[in-house]
Amino acid sequence: FTGPGYGLVKPGSSFSQATFDGAAAALSPGGDTPLADALVDIHDTVSEPPFGGAPADERRYLAMLTDGLSNQGAPLSSIPDHSLARTAVFGMGFGTGADVDYATIASVVAKGESLPSQQVFHGENAGTVNKFYSNALAAAIGFTAVIDPVIEFFAGEHAHVDFYATSAEDSFLITVQGMDFSDASWTISLHGPDGLMAYEDGASPMHMLHGRMEAGCV
Repeated sequence: FTGPGYGLVKPGSSFSQATFDGAAAALSPGGDTPLADALVDIHDTVSEPPFGGAPADERRYLAMLTDGLSNQGAPLSSIPDHSLARTAVFGMGFGTGADVDYATIASVVAKGESLPSQQVFHGENAGTVNKFYSNALAAAIGFTAVIDPVIEFFAGEHAHVDFYATSAEDSFLITVQGMDFSDASWTISLHGPDGLMAYEDGASPMHMLHGRMEAGCV
């Protein structure tokens, strides 16, 4: 991309999806994995520069999907632990068993800030890979996971999941992940003890039956 080299992908801009897809299509794998060089490059060119580095106390987030097998470039030991100032790194091991070096991925994560939430993920299946991105996003925008149920559904079935919240919670982030289903077939509802109900019908944003909800995301 032309300078500054980073931006929001959106229609009508130099970072449109067509521009992004065209640039990505011109790339081809070469078999080399310089993890340390890639980590420093992304930190220096994408994580830190936006908004001129301001505000100074705002944490940056970086997610890396890799098998952890670094075979080119500088060694990870050349980057001191926690030296990537104010950047929290998430690492997803992509592959199964011996195909993934999780010790190296943990070393990559250790170069940035440590968070109280999970930062190293094992990607043995599609559901875990999806959860990696949703959890990394949740942490980046200030949400903490409180429940993470796994439910098996068949056509026409539904489930009630109880959780507790107080008036101190300004908003909720709800993500639903799975495979082999149509988004339009889902309906998500939040029922409050005072009769308040927020619902999402799979094709449009969350609605309120009465009252007001600060935020809802499905």
